[in-house]
Amino acid sequence: MRIRLAAEASTDSLRDYLQRCGCVVQRVDERTLEASAPPQSLNAKLGRTELAAYIRVWRAMHHPEAEVEIRSPPDAPGAELPLPFSPR
Repeated sequence: MRIRLAAEASTDSLRDYLQRCGCVVQRVDERTLEASAPPQSLNAKLGRTELAAYIRVWRAMHHPEAEVEIRSPPDAPGAELPLPFSPR
């Protein structure tokens, strides 16, 4: 799943948090991350839901003002979650 943040300052914070949660994360550019749920997730759809929950927790704990947009290909498993994603 591709995660785009409005502020560059939040990108490293979210990347570090998701990695601590066991997610696989790569920084694409200064405001974009490519992330997937921890490898032990049951399936892709549940993994996407799990990743969205981690983002909600990160926002609540560290950056409630952060604007986050989740971008995925329309045929991706679990892509039916609303986009852009506002985890509030």
